[in-house]
Amino acid sequence: MTYQNEQCAICGKGHLHNTIETNSVTYKETTKDLPLYGSTCDVCGSEQANAVDVRNNKRAMQAFKKEVDGLLTGSEIYATREYLEINQKQAANIFGGGKVAFSKYENDDVNQSDAMDRLIRVAKAVPAAFKWLAKNAGEDAIAENVLQKMFAKTEIKSESVHDSFAAFERLNRSTIYTKDAALIVSCSISKNSAAFSDYSLEGQLG
Repeated sequence: MTYQNEQCAICGKGHLHNTIETNSVTYKETTKDLPLYGSTCDVCGSEQANAVDVRNNKRAMQAFKKEVDGLLTGSEIYATREYLEINQKQAANIFGGGKVAFSKYENDDVNQSDAMDRLIRVAKAVPAAFKWLAKNAGEDAIAENVLQKMFAKTEIKSESVHDSFAAFERLNRSTIYTKDAALIVSCSISKNSAAFSDYSLEGQLG
């Protein structure tokens, strides 16, 4: 954006004031209102856009295109990186793309490839896969942190499974026992047992 009260380069008398208007754009038959950054002179009324305004407008359009194309937007990549608790340099080392790749992805300066997009999504959805990527990139501290979280998650789920079995045993000892009650507990046990899938995958990936 333009610095407030910057002198107008056109008339040389007035000062520029930031403006944010709405611009309706269409991409692949999808229409959306995007912010349009610029500035206006308070004397001659000329509308201008400096390099920063042009960059911000380009980023807004790029984010919109990513959204339509089914790619993660810059803000979504940033949120994923924060969720994984890594900085941009570590992300570039783990996922590839170059030293400043994630800075460009997160600012919507460039599009990440489809392969990169999928890799980022998998890393968030499957902790064991992210651990494997971090370990093979030499980020041992990050891999260890993921492993500790997986152990903690497994312990919590293990306690839940234990509680389900305990409930089932109490029902067995109860004088009033229905098939519906047994079915509910059995379903609960099955659901909680599935929680070990991440840990099992970790054993396969190493």
